[in-house]
Parts: sequence; C-alpha cells; structure tokens
Amino acid sequence: KMAAIGQLAAGLAHEIYNPLNVIAGFSEYLMGKTSGDDPRRQAFEDICRETARCQKLVGELLHFAKPKTSEKTSADLNALIRETLVLVQSQTKPKGIEVVERLDAALPLLEVDRDQIKQVLLNLFLNACQAMPQGGVLSVESVWSDGFARVTVEDTGPGLSPEAAKNLFNPFFTTKEEGTGLGLALSYAIVERHGGIIEAGNGRDGGALFTIKLQAGENGKFN
Repeated sequence: KMAAIGQLAAGLAHEIYNPLNVIAGFSEYLMGKTSGDDPRRQAFEDICRETARCQKLVGELLHFAKPKTSEKTSADLNALIRETLVLVQSQTKPKGIEVVERLDAALPLLEVDRDQIKQVLLNLFLNACQAMPQGGVLSVESVWSDGFARVTVEDTGPGLSPEAAKNLFNPFFTTKEEGTGLGLALSYAIVERHGGIIEAGNGRDGGALFTIKLQAGENGKFN
C-alpha cells in the first residue's frame, strides 16, 4: 500500500501540484482586489480555502513518494516526549485538558531520528486533544522492559470504534471531517522504519489508547 501511494503521489506532484499553485495565486490576487462587501468575495475565499486543502493533501502524499532518510542519533525518549508536549499546550490549556506524565527514568538512550519520532508523538498528542474538545485527560507513559521502550498515549475521549481501530493506519482512512487520513499512516511508516510497532485500541476507561514499542539492545542501540 505504501509503495502504491508513493507512485500515486509522484504523479500527483507533477500533474496537480503546479496547477493548484496557479489557482491559489490567482484566487488570492482576485480576493485582494475585491472589497469585503462584494458578493464575489465569498466565492474567492471558498476557492482559496479548498485549494489550500488540496495542496495540503498533495503535500502529505509527497511524504510517501519521497520519504525522508532517517538520521538516527542517541536521544532521550523522555526528553522528546516532554519537548513535544510543550508544542501542544495551545491545544491542552484552552480546552482544559490535564496532561499526566508517567515517564520511566530507567529508559536508556535510543538511536532514533529525533524529528521523525517527535512527528509521531505530535500526531498522537494532537489527535488526543481533538478527541476531547470539552476537556479531559491526556496520559503519556514510558516504560523500559525486556529490551523494549514502550510509550502509551491515552485520552478520555469517546474511544475508537471497531472499524476505526482496524483501519486507522490505512492511508486515506479518517474519522475527521477535515482529515486527510495520512497522519497515522505516515506515523506507522516512521515507526516501522525504526524497527518498531505502533498499535491502536481503547483503554480501560474507554478512551483511545496508542502504544509504540521500540526494540533496543542492552546498550540502547537498535538490533
């Protein structure tokens, strides 16, 4: 599936992306020349918004067409978690979401691509926040056991339906009105490139629960 999506994205980049840029440019120009009370302005705004949505979709597809080469370095997984949680404060604080950290100090340094792992964590954290628009609890736990670093991300939202849990990592599957269905598929690919596993389900309290497992040797290096 990933290979097929990559081939599709390469074709889309050439055939669709450049025309989209032209459409976006002209619509923005026309909107700038139109006063706020002009009845045509709403149409120009709609064109700009929908073009931007298409550009975003094509841009995300390009991640599959040209996956970034992993640049692995020794990293503190707990530090990456904390750094990424800071990035979602604009989501957690206004919504009244409590963040609970349970991070295992015994985690060794792991050889990972810092940016890619933070991308996966950010995607999971943002998804959790979006599942709790009226507030809730975002729990993040790390555990080191039997040569595995395990990170769990759990929310107190409505949880995943059986269909969602089964298809969540498939490209283009989404439960969001504005979603592209590529964020979790890309996260799956990143974790897989690291030799790890990412799984989705529901926690004991009914909210969504995501688990990432990264395997390492005794020295913190990937086998």
